Amino acid sequence: MIAEQSPEKLAPDAVRNTNLKIGHMLPGRQDREALAAAMIMDEAQERFMGKLRGPGRGLHDRVRESHLHERAAV
Repeated sequence: MIAEQSPEKLAPDAVRNTNLKIGHMLPGRQDREALAAAMIMDEAQERFMGKLRGPGRGLHDRVRESHLHERAAV
């Protein structure tokens, strides 16, 4: 498992070769580009990563395309 707030800082092989990728709000363009490339996102999905607000929101890539996940408030 690799955890980093700035995916752009990681070696590209490390990001690409992880089995499960979970992304939260990434305001930085370079961070969004790095994670979007590894998760095979289109441009709209990449831009959306900069707009995820609130706790429990994230994107994952365990299905055919990346999807938004919202965790219920506890």
